[in-house]
Amino acid sequence: MNKAGTQFINQDLTKNFLAEVKKFKPDYILIDNYFEVIFGIIKYENCFITNNYWDLPKTKFHTEIKPYTKINMYNDPNTYLKLYKENMGLFLDHIQKESQNSQIILNPVRLGYKILKNDNKIEVNKNFKSNAKNTNKLLKKVDIILKKQKDVITLKIKKERILDENHEWGFRTSTLHSTILFKHFKSIKTNFKK
Repeated sequence: MNKAGTQFINQDLTKNFLAEVKKFKPDYILIDNYFEVIFGIIKYENCFITNNYWDLPKTKFHTEIKPYTKINMYNDPNTYLKLYKENMGLFLDHIQKESQNSQIILNPVRLGYKILKNDNKIEVNKNFKSNAKNTNKLLKKVDIILKKQKDVITLKIKKERILDENHEWGFRTSTLHSTILFKHFKSIKTNFKK
């Protein structure tokens, strides 16, 4: 497993992000629900952990927690949304108590299917299109819960989602072209200065 995967699993199991918020009191906490939708959760006994099917199966822990129940937006959206709402409420209460000045920002990430090719032409990937449309509907349902919370700012993302086939993280439905990402992050800097 790579370093990022190890860190992701460690943070999920230890919940150390909560202690880090208390310690560092960040100005901004940027949330997107991409992994919440694509991974969902595993319920093991009375615990919930992220069903990180990229990295969790590579751990010894994964074999020790069976049997477990998978809950996600694909197999049980009502239960998943109920759990998300409850736990997001607890998370926001923690932020309010431990880091009152942190601004919660929702980045409403959406998958794309239009690809900027090396010859600067845009091509529609039909396989990506079907997946993107379905996943984007689920992302929107999860995002609505966070949007309704008091004091959460939602970024305004243009519908233009051009993917980069040469992206440094690899080519997939969530790797936007760098010029679009740059504009996106520049707007965060401009719009959220304290």
